[in-house]
Amino acid sequence: MKVLFPFLFVSMTQISLGQSFPDRCVGIWEGTMHVYQNSKLVDSPKVTFKVAPIIKDSIWRWNTHYSSEKYGEISKDYKLVAKNAATGTYLLDEGQDLHLDAQVLNNKMYSSFEVAQSALHSTYILEDDQLYFEVITALKDGDTTAVKSYPVVNVQYVTLSRKLE
Repeated sequence: MKVLFPFLFVSMTQISLGQSFPDRCVGIWEGTMHVYQNSKLVDSPKVTFKVAPIIKDSIWRWNTHYSSEKYGEISKDYKLVAKNAATGTYLLDEGQDLHLDAQVLNNKMYSSFEVAQSALHSTYILEDDQLYFEVITALKDGDTTAVKSYPVVNVQYVTLSRKLE
C-alpha cells in the first residue's frame, strides 16, 4: 500500500498539471452573482455555469445561465476555441460572427472588449474548488455602435508575503 500511494499521487499531479485551463474548468458550477451599479447592489441572479469539451483540446462549450427575479432567465451559450493553447490564446465565440480574444495565464483567463459606449474586462480565476468570474464595465467617450475586441497584451500581478522582522 505504501508503494501505491506515491504512484497515485504523482499520477494525479501530472494529470492535473497537464490539463489546459478550459479542461480544468469542465463541469457544472453554481453561485450567486452580485451586480453593482454606481456602488449600489442592483441584482443578485443565481448563476449556473457549464463547461464541456466539444472537440478534445480545442473547443469547449462555455454556457452561463442567469436566473434573475428582476430580468428573468438569460442564457449565454458560447464556445471557447483554442487559437494557440501553448501560448494561452483563445477566442470566445459568441455566434453571429462575434469573437472575443482571451488570454490564459496560469489559472486566469482575461478578455477585454467594447460594446457601444462601454469597455468591458472579464476575468475567470480558478483556485482550488472555486471558479471566480468577474466583469468590469467602464463607459467610453464617443458614439460607438459596433462590438470591438481587444487582444490582451500585458498582464502583471505579484504575490506578496509579509516579511518578518
